[in-house]
Amino acid sequence: MTDADQTKSRSGFGLRPILQGLLVAIVIPAAGIVAGLVNFEARDALGKLAESQFRTVAQGATAKIHEHLGAVPRGLREIEFLLSHHDLNLSEHDDIKAHLLTQAVAYPQGTLVGYGSNEGSIYLLARRGEFGAEILEDGASEIHRAHAGAGSNDYRNSEWYKRGLSAETPEWTKTYEFSNGRAGVSAVMAHGGGEAGAPNGVFHVDIPLVGMEEWLGKMKIAGKGHVFLAHHDNTIAAEPRFNGERDRKFDELLKSGLAALDRSHGPLVGDEIESIGFKHRDQTYHIAILGAEAIEGLDWHVGVLVPEADILKLANERMTSTVLFAGGAAVFVILLGALFASRLAAPLRDVTRQLSEAARMQITDSNPNASMVREVATLGEALGAMKSGLRSLERYVPPEVARRLVTGGTAASIGVEERRLSIFVSDIEGFTGITETLEANRLVEELNAYFDDMTKAIRERDGTIDKFMGDGILAFFNAPQDVPEHAAMACRAALVSVEMTEAAVADRIAAGRPVFRIRVGLAVGQVLVGNVGSSDRFGYTVIGDTVNVAARLEGVNKAYGTRIIASDELRGEAGDGFEWRSLDRVAVAGRKGGLPISELLGLKGEVDSERLARRDRYEAALGAYFAGDFRAAAGGFSTLAASNPDDKAAQVMADRARELSEAPTPEDWDGVYIFRSK
Repeated sequence: MTDADQTKSRSGFGLRPILQGLLVAIVIPAAGIVAGLVNFEARDALGKLAESQFRTVAQGATAKIHEHLGAVPRGLREIEFLLSHHDLNLSEHDDIKAHLLTQAVAYPQGTLVGYGSNEGSIYLLARRGEFGAEILEDGASEIHRAHAGAGSNDYRNSEWYKRGLSAETPEWTKTYEFSNGRAGVSAVMAHGGGEAGAPNGVFHVDIPLVGMEEWLGKMKIAGKGHVFLAHHDNTIAAEPRFNGERDRKFDELLKSGLAALDRSHGPLVGDEIESIGFKHRDQTYHIAILGAEAIEGLDWHVGVLVPEADILKLANERMTSTVLFAGGAAVFVILLGALFASRLAAPLRDVTRQLSEAARMQITDSNPNASMVREVATLGEALGAMKSGLRSLERYVPPEVARRLVTGGTAASIGVEERRLSIFVSDIEGFTGITETLEANRLVEELNAYFDDMTKAIRERDGTIDKFMGDGILAFFNAPQDVPEHAAMACRAALVSVEMTEAAVADRIAAGRPVFRIRVGLAVGQVLVGNVGSSDRFGYTVIGDTVNVAARLEGVNKAYGTRIIASDELRGEAGDGFEWRSLDRVAVAGRKGGLPISELLGLKGEVDSERLARRDRYEAALGAYFAGDFRAAAGGFSTLAASNPDDKAAQVMADRARELSEAPTPEDWDGVYIFRSK
């Protein structure tokens, strides 16, 4: 099956998504309608909720204002009353100072209480310490200058004094900066005058607002919102102080908010509230001004400044239960539907997955999940039977061939192609004798275990097993899939196979099991590979002279006492990752012409130096042999055979060279030894 066919077959939607989609299409709009109604109600309630909280804050701020400033108007009226009824006399300085001292103790820390006459004399007391007040000498205090006009030390030029002259009742100045750099406010009231004439002077109380500002800094509303105080004309009366200092950024923000409010229509009365949203530095805020219970003569409102996001959060907190209920109901229905869809679709999805895997010949032993739907259960049983059949197919034909047959999407047919393959032929040494010592069943068990190991060694190196021939194996590399380094892979498979069987010899002897030693022949060349047989029964196999050469070389191992012999052509294609010994030049049965052959010793870097040294001496003697110097060749081979009796090849070549040295060198000498038998 082509990629386009697979893509086409996967088009459309799965059953589970369809069922879930239908459910969501019903539930989500319903939940959306509920959420919309809830949101509408929440938005409507937002203003009321915010106003309610703002009023609560305003009540607290109003109480603080009264605590801070409330006693001042009463104190001014009291002293004026005493003076007008002659209970006090301004000429009695000590009495006046004593009375002012009593009043100062009742006011906040840092408050100044005094009287300035129109003649230029002033009484001034400062609230100091926890319980007392301090009388400041006339003209000696630096505080005097805070009450003087610009450029003059005469307090009669100051704004508070001028305003106080016309104040028949207590009046308040706007917030201004005292000489110490702190913000404060003054309450003033004229003494004397009225219908009788001009006032004699002005009583004043100067109250610092540091404590009020610090208290405002601690007040929080809706998360990051703050409380402030404003005059009726929308100028700042008192703003929060954070960690003892004003925040310039907040001051800028507050001024921006007050500018957005339209306060041209006078003070707010009772529960009146004015609010507006505004933007500052790409963020939206909400500012509100509320009426406050008035202190005589004081034109202050309470204000709040809150990020809009905090107000929305406040509203969202109130509507959480409703949203959770609607959302929870929707989620519950969706989950219930998803569970139903999953229970229905899971077995089908599993069947689809296993069918897709089977189409790629990735067959597992797992069976499809059981289904409560009868038709789906029947489909799963049919899939299980099909997988058993495909597993059987893999055991009768090479897995690569079976995979091509199944995934190709077309029926198999007779036909071959010419390809360059590396051929692998192996056989068990002395197998005929082994068969005579074992019962048939035991022999089959041993062979099956041997074939399992050999099959693993060949397949792991991308080889394809053509057939098992008694105790022999025919395999090839580079078909049906391409194997770029197929000659090297064939060599590696041969080395692993020999090492595996040799390593098991001791254990097999100890266990009383037959010893399997193998011989391998390797060759490379152009062959025909494909489906060969009759029209109704055929197999994937390889045909060609290279196959015969590999089979003959496997048998030649017996003559030289070697395990792996390869043609020099394969040796050249295998690369330089192996160690070889040039063995001989032979003509095998059924093939004309000489064939250089080599013994595969092992991987480069893994063959011991002594064996490589013997290899070099052997190849030196072989060079003399090919050159026709049989005496030198015989001497070299004989010395090598004497030092290593297990080297049968050296002994064979020594005998052959010695025999040739006793007769004249043939004129057509080419070094080729002809094997007459297979």
